[in-house]
Amino acid sequence: MFVEGNGSIEQIGRVALWNGTIENCVHQNHLIKSRLSGQVIPKYALYFFCSKNGRDKIKEQANSTSGLHTLSLGKISKLELPWCSIEEQKNIVQEIESRLSVVDKTEESITQSLHRSEALRQSILKKAFEGKLI
Repeated sequence: MFVEGNGSIEQIGRVALWNGTIENCVHQNHLIKSRLSGQVIPKYALYFFCSKNGRDKIKEQANSTSGLHTLSLGKISKLELPWCSIEEQKNIVQEIESRLSVVDKTEESITQSLHRSEALRQSILKKAFEGKLI
């Protein structure tokens, strides 16, 4: 799915992958549904259109009137993905997800460290105000 319109060129065409987990769900009218051929893995397309090159291709297709940047189904259908075999797409997706997993673990570790740091800071301040800091 692509965001159809936005006042910011950086936000136009943001993409998301619909996985169908909510039954009888309809999408908002400012989203454009895109269906891929059997030759493209949906996550491959998602990651490409989230990349700088993919975002640049989306921005090239966007029109601007009255400060609102818009896309149409016709413009989205003109977007091209770099072609590679299904096997290569699987490898690319696997590599991206592996790296994202490392980033997630690093972010979690940083968050935990920040919480410990804040707890230590509070403990030091408490001792200082109680006159117990030596």
